[in-house]
Amino acid sequence: MSPCFRIESSCENIVLDKIFRRIFPPGSYLDERSAYLTQFAEEANAEIDQIRENALRELDGASVRIMENIESRMQAFEESAELNKSEIEKNEQTVSDFEGQIDRDRNEGLFFKNLRPKTPIEVEKAKEEAEKIRKLTIKNAGSATRRNIYWVFGEDGTLSYFLFF
Repeated sequence: MSPCFRIESSCENIVLDKIFRRIFPPGSYLDERSAYLTQFAEEANAEIDQIRENALRELDGASVRIMENIESRMQAFEESAELNKSEIEKNEQTVSDFEGQIDRDRNEGLFFKNLRPKTPIEVEKAKEEAEKIRKLTIKNAGSATRRNIYWVFGEDGTLSYFLFF
């Protein structure tokens, strides 16, 4: 690349520029077209900016709607879970009551019915009943045999008695 080449190249550019100006003088079609394309590009950029802003606004609105939908579904799920939980508790109570009823019905009238586990309420009732019977026995004891009946409570609260002669 010699300096002469650069001079020639720059001379060629000057020559081409002069020819171009002669063919397309200022204020000609090319300047009008350039101004039109510049204006078109600016309008296109403005439209693109407007579209972007609208898209962002719609995206924000959609995200709000999606979050509201998720929250409503979550609330419905929590309500459903709460109803299911209460129904399960109700069913468990029903099963427990049914098992207790079966246990009582199975042991009704049997000699060993007092072998099943007692609830604290049943133990208290048995103690009260035994106390009533003991007082009644002391009050009505007429014979020596009746006076020798001793009421004894077992460790599990069952009522037993022994006769001593």
